[in-house]
Amino acid sequence: MTRPTLRQIIRACAFAGDITPDELVARGRKHHVLPARAAAMTLGRSFGYSLPRIGRAIGGRDHTTVLHSVRLRQRAGNQRPEHVREIQRIEDLARRVLAGEVAIPRPTPTEPEVTPQELPQLVARAVVAPEAPPVKVRFVSRHGHVTRDGAIICNPW
Repeated sequence: MTRPTLRQIIRACAFAGDITPDELVARGRKHHVLPARAAAMTLGRSFGYSLPRIGRAIGGRDHTTVLHSVRLRQRAGNQRPEHVREIQRIEDLARRVLAGEVAIPRPTPTEPEVTPQELPQLVARAVVAPEAPPVKVRFVSRHGHVTRDGAIICNPW
């Protein structure tokens, strides 16, 4: 297996931890995110990435934060075995994803997706046909990440 990029590692660990990649790299300390973030840092280190590079990729963190996470993972087995088991489960599933054994399912859109370039046309149609039912619009970045959700009153058809 070739060395995965840090972006691939983050995506795989987010999938394995049942969170979004944006949650994994966010600045917060929510408890449900911590095992996936620790797994991403440990996997990044095991694939030979430097501590500063891992820290920059995971929310602009300092290299000492990454070092603390990797060391804590190694030492915490005696104190919090359930925490270590969760990190190990996420690492194992992420390694299988990175090896191509498990595919990350693509989300099936339930609403029509609209790019920011199409939005002015939709708003213009809404003015022409104000009796049209409301449509929920999802803004998606060029990389496929949902950047925000909003609702506008328009008829895209």
